[in-house]
Amino acid sequence: MRKEGNMRKLLLYLGLLGLVWGISGYTARAETKIVKECDAFVLLVDESSSMFGPGNEGTKMETAKSILEKMNQLIPSADYQCALLGFSYDKEREESYSTKFYYPMGKYDKSKLGEVIQELEATRCWTTVGYGLEKAGELLKGVNGKLAIIVVSDGEDNSDYPRTPAEVAKNLKDTYGDRLCIYAIQVGESEEGRKVLDSVVNIVGCGKVVSAFELSDEDSMKEFVKEVFGYEEVVPPVVEKPAPPEDSDGDGVIDSLDKCPDTPKGAKVNAMGCWKPGVVYFDTDSAEIKPEFVPVLEEILNVMKLNPELKLGILGYTDSVGSEEYNYKLSLRRAEAVKQWFVEHGICGCRVNTKGFGEKYPAAPNDTEEGRARNRRVEFVIVR
Repeated sequence: MRKEGNMRKLLLYLGLLGLVWGISGYTARAETKIVKECDAFVLLVDESSSMFGPGNEGTKMETAKSILEKMNQLIPSADYQCALLGFSYDKEREESYSTKFYYPMGKYDKSKLGEVIQELEATRCWTTVGYGLEKAGELLKGVNGKLAIIVVSDGEDNSDYPRTPAEVAKNLKDTYGDRLCIYAIQVGESEEGRKVLDSVVNIVGCGKVVSAFELSDEDSMKEFVKEVFGYEEVVPPVVEKPAPPEDSDGDGVIDSLDKCPDTPKGAKVNAMGCWKPGVVYFDTDSAEIKPEFVPVLEEILNVMKLNPELKLGILGYTDSVGSEEYNYKLSLRRAEAVKQWFVEHGICGCRVNTKGFGEKYPAAPNDTEEGRARNRRVEFVIVR
């Protein structure tokens, strides 16, 4: 009995829970996704003695570290591969060209990268941009996807390394093609250094050179990070589309705006949902249908065939030239000529009525040729 009572309580609880869920429902929330501009990046930092020189924030090295800290905080938390290495050139050492791997190539970790950025330090050595680029390129071997090298340097290449920065950039371009972009952040204002960095970026054909001073502006840094690494994009929630407004007669104008409901099938309506058949005009003293007005008749013919319950009234008119009696007969001949056209094209004569009004009910004044031309006409009335 106890088990049965517990089961009843459980079922009651689940039922109430379902009721609450049913009443409250779920609110769809927008999600975000990260759009990556690169899949792997190498931060390549100049550690030569020139980095002891003055920068925007203390020394050039202090400026470089500050820039990298701010950049790291803004990089989206995505599954990048990354590395951080410093480069320099010491003529006194047997291994003259050196790089220091502060962060070996591996999964990007914002916290760990932030820690090793603080370990960067300038040395009493020379600058060798080409050697640093070669080592960065080696780190990217075997890495898939889009690649980026971010060089932080004053660009004052003063070593006797056998390959110039431009030559190394050409080799990197040949190796990685369009997958590689190089971005250079120049600390300092050396014109020669800027030329060196510009040459590297231009040869690779993807990337840019910016000054550390430019990136001291928060908005500029955000745009730089967005361009190099990527950004978060809001993905709107999937919301069911409301049912489209009703269009009962299917004429393309919704019922709330339709001034002429129950439009016949196939009829071309205006913005208010109304079908107004065209007018057929005639030459003076003529009941002959001119070729240019056949399309008007064909449109009406199509509607008549699609709607067999419809009947058609054909109303003939003339201008004021001639006697009233003659014009009455002429207007009727015009209406009959149009009726005959419909009969010849498959519409039963029982569905078509004609009437002539002569010169009555002019559409325009008869005192001009233009007005008289508008009065020599046949109009149509649709009867259900």
